[in-house]
Amino acid sequence: LRRSHRCSSLLQAGRSSARGPALARRPRGSGAGAHPHMSGRPSSPWRRRSRHWRSDEALVTRALQVTRDNWVAHYGLARALGTRSDHKGAEFHAREALRLKPDSLDARIALGVALAREGKAKEAIAELRRVVEADPENVLARLNLAAALNKAGETEEAERAVEYALAQDPEQAKRIIARYAQWLELPPEWLDP
Repeated sequence: LRRSHRCSSLLQAGRSSARGPALARRPRGSGAGAHPHMSGRPSSPWRRRSRHWRSDEALVTRALQVTRDNWVAHYGLARALGTRSDHKGAEFHAREALRLKPDSLDARIALGVALAREGKAKEAIAELRRVVEADPENVLARLNLAAALNKAGETEEAERAVEYALAQDPEQAKRIIARYAQWLELPPEWLDP
């Protein structure tokens, strides 16, 4: 298969043909490929990319070149750009993902994170509150909401959000905090129940 076909197949099927069907049959949310903060969900499709792609960003960028209106690729590129601190690019692609799939909570979290990192705390808070309203048990959204609230000076509400996340799923909350501690910038005293 040519790369463009492989890329399109990967994003449509959620698995790499180079690794075969065994990966597709793995139970959801299990094993080393499971994303640490998406309990019960499989890892992102581009995480299982073919060995022919040098990075997730290269894969989803190519997917956008060869497919139209691909919300998964826009979401993946938003995450990849956010990782390398291109927050304006991350915001753009998160908004595109939401334009194509308005009910995507993952894309809305990516938008909230990008907005917060750009210093648009009020907008970030609004987006992350929408996620928490739609999915009150979403620990990732609560912790990102807490970080945005804290940056906006709304420390009491931020602390309550952290307490709720830690009470909801302590192990998952601790994994997220450990992984994203640099950005979350939550006071250490909030993290010990």
